[in-house]
Amino acid sequence: PYIGDDYLVDSLPECTTSFGASAPAVGDIDGDGSPEIIVGGGTDDTTIGYIYVWESDGSRKDGFPITVPNVPWGSPAIANLDDDTTDLEFVIFVVNEGLYAFDDEGNILPGWPVPMSELGYCDGIRTPSLADLDGDGKSEIIFLTDEKLSVIKGDGTMWDGFPVDIGNVEWSAPVIADIDGDSALEILAPNTNQLLAYELTGEPIITGYPLPCGIDIMASPTIEDIDGDGLLEILVPAYDSKLYAWRTFSPADTSLMPWTTHRGNMRRSATLLPSHTNSIVEKTKPAQIALSIVPNPFNSTCRINASLPNDGTLEIFDIIGRSIARWKIRAGNYIVLWDGSDYLKKKMPSGLYFVRLNSGNMQSAKHILLLK
Repeated sequence: PYIGDDYLVDSLPECTTSFGASAPAVGDIDGDGSPEIIVGGGTDDTTIGYIYVWESDGSRKDGFPITVPNVPWGSPAIANLDDDTTDLEFVIFVVNEGLYAFDDEGNILPGWPVPMSELGYCDGIRTPSLADLDGDGKSEIIFLTDEKLSVIKGDGTMWDGFPVDIGNVEWSAPVIADIDGDSALEILAPNTNQLLAYELTGEPIITGYPLPCGIDIMASPTIEDIDGDGLLEILVPAYDSKLYAWRTFSPADTSLMPWTTHRGNMRRSATLLPSHTNSIVEKTKPAQIALSIVPNPFNSTCRINASLPNDGTLEIFDIIGRSIARWKIRAGNYIVLWDGSDYLKKKMPSGLYFVRLNSGNMQSAKHILLLK
């Protein structure tokens, strides 16, 4: 990439193979502390498709590009899909073939690809959505074709209750958040000219849904608290040049907002970071409240260990007492990874922050130092 006549790195820009329909995804897939850039690069004259990965300095990552049987028809998405949390994996749709998942070295993951026979017919550009739906630290893939809404586990098998036959002939993608205020995640999926909502069992939410536009929805919806009242709104532009918005009664709880817009976040990086995953490490209820943080100080991600005998909240405040991040947590022992982001996924500056854990009438608090 370059600005004017000044190149930022010597080895870019670089041509990919033929015409592609893939925006870059950016994330640290190999755990070296620097992000990589992943993009689908079209096909050669034999219809073999290519997937490219570059290091942050512009050099090609070893082992890439890799080949797939057809054109990568959509953007990749990055998350942890397996038991190895030291690196990340990525998924990408390949036209007429299915959904593929690769590790950081370009190897296809066991159980993949998921073929079109399971996903349903698809004639368009499709980008996967991601969320850890069961709190096991491994992301699920939520994917919409012309015929079906699918939820796929990291091992390539279908989540119970899916796929469901709704489909979307347009090219927009689903989003995931708590949209009905029950402290559980739901899936909001475009269906040509309306938005449908689904529980994680595959059952449709009937009360208040679908949300009609009356005309084709060409883009993915966004879920956000746009008026600062602490409750979420749902927004989507439609083909009549209008922006539609609906109010919900669901609190804007960032722990229940893993993928709330196209490509996951306002940076469009298409990466689900571990900090957006609350992983239950023990199901027994502890007798006492406990809170610890490591490392402290930290400069990228810290691990917050929280034990709650009763349902409660974990909240982070800045030096003047403003709440910048909050999670609702059920009774149990948890690990929460915080990457220094606030409610809007904006990185906070270096400084002193306070972490408070509430469980019933019990409370524990710690300070934490972020150094960049």
